[in-house]
Order: sequence, then structure tokens, then C-alpha cells
Amino acid sequence: MHLKEVSLLATEIELLYEFYIKLLGFPSLYKSSEFISLKIGSSILNFSLNNNEKHLYHFAIEIPINLLEKSALWLQKKGLNLVKPSGKSTIIVHHEVWNAYSIYFYDVLGNLIEFIVRVDNNIFSDADHFGPDEIVRLSEVGTGVQDPVSSAEFLTKHFDVKIYDNGPQNKAFVCIGDSNGLLILSKTDRLWFPSSNLRAVKSKIIIDTEIGTLTLN
Repeated sequence: MHLKEVSLLATEIELLYEFYIKLLGFPSLYKSSEFISLKIGSSILNFSLNNNEKHLYHFAIEIPINLLEKSALWLQKKGLNLVKPSGKSTIIVHHEVWNAYSIYFYDVLGNLIEFIVRVDNNIFSDADHFGPDEIVRLSEVGTGVQDPVSSAEFLTKHFDVKIYDNGPQNKAFVCIGDSNGLLILSKTDRLWFPSSNLRAVKSKIIIDTEIGTLTLN
């Protein structure tokens, strides 16, 4: 499932512009006082202003397998602190079930961002450095729902999507899609790994994929 375009809510647009465009150098597709659109590899990421309540998400960005360590150095040179999982000696996380490796950091508003390499996708780069041009696409987007299992059942019944067999599935966590793109449904108030304080909240997400548009309110 290709996450062609993902639309999220945010309480501050200007701060996101300064972070993603000015600091990280992601290409800007459009910007106004109430909306920003970014190019994330072959995907588009949008943020719309909604300051009635706080909206925080977890999303992952796929990068080439051979650039994970270089991406960590790149982020650190930008002044960002990488999240080290509790009890771990390294910032690089090995997800054995998913056959993937990740690093994590927060954006300026507190969204939990993940750079992930998926070994099964076998994507490499000839570049000797990391930068926005080496990003592959949005790989995951997650939100909180009251009942992940029933939400997943609704989506698989009404849309041409499937539960991701290679991911952990339980009453608090269900993944929809495949290694090319995942919608992660987490039970509300569950901690997003590896954060010690960011919990899944119910926030609106619109995802445009090759099989249609998924909307979660």
C-alpha cells in the first residue's frame, strides 16, 4: 500500500515550516498560514491548522538500507536528539518481526518521527551521504483508536486493504497494509515506542493510496 499523500492536523504551521523546510530541507510544495505541504520521497505530507486541541502523531519515513547510520549523523548535525529506547545501548532499533531497523526523533511540535530501513524492500542508494533527496517515501502513519481490532475489521471490509501479517497484532495494536506502506492503529493512551511520554491520541488522518482514500476521524 503506497502512502501517496497523508494529511494530518497541527496546532502550529509556521513552526513546522521552520523545522521541515528550513532546518531539514524537505522540499516545500505549498505553504500558507493554515496549511503546509511537503515532499517526502515519492509521498506528500500535509499539515492543516487546527488549534482547538493538540494533535500528535507517529509516522515513519523509509530510507535506503545503507544510509541509516549516515541519516543518524545528519540529524545530529542538525541539532536533533535521537531517542534511545529504555534499556538499550544504541539508538538503532532492530525490529526482528518486521525485518527492519529504525532510528527515532521528535519534530518541533512533538510528533514522533522514525527513519526506517526495510530489509525485505531491498532499497539501496549509490549516494555517499544522506539528505532529503535520498528519502524513499512515507512508510507508516499511526493514530490512536478506541478499538484497533474493530477499526481494522471495518477498514478491511470496506476498502481493498489487508492486515499486515508480518507485524505484531493484538487488542492494542494492529497494522494495515504491507511493507510499502502501513497504517498503524494503536489503542488510545498507549505509549508509542520508544517514547516514554508520547501516547496515542485520536486525531484525524486522511491517506490517499493507490486503492483509494482512507479517512480516520
